[in-house]
Amino acid sequence: AGAATAVKLKAISGHYNHLLKVLLRQQQQQYMKEVEAVHACRRAVEEAVEEERKKSAELKEELHRVEKLTRIANKKNSSTQSKIAKETEQVRFLQTLNDTLIKGQKEAKDVGEGTSGGTGGRRETAAQDYEKKIGRLREEVARLMKQLDDGA
Repeated sequence: AGAATAVKLKAISGHYNHLLKVLLRQQQQQYMKEVEAVHACRRAVEEAVEEERKKSAELKEELHRVEKLTRIANKKNSSTQSKIAKETEQVRFLQTLNDTLIKGQKEAKDVGEGTSGGTGGRRETAAQDYEKKIGRLREEVARLMKQLDDGA
């Protein structure tokens, strides 16, 4: 009976070892599948991160390009504003000069009309007044030209 029991125990032990190996192999395969899934997931995340890095670099380049264009546009805008200011100042000067000349012409016309019918003394006084007005107008024109030169 002892030999039969030993054979049975050996058979049970062999069968148990076989089942244990099968279960361990299945468990190993399951873990390997899970490890492969984790690695695949990690690779996908790494690829997504790399793609986002590329997008970030492209966006940074685009941002630098836009900033450069903005600086150029601001410089052009500033230059244009400066030119507009200078042109506006020149227009004002020319308007003032034109008004002064028109005023001078009117005064000269008035002086000329006032002397046409009088005596020689009146003509002389009118001529002196006319010369004084011309002198004042020349001084005003010189002053305005100096302002224009100083402003430009």
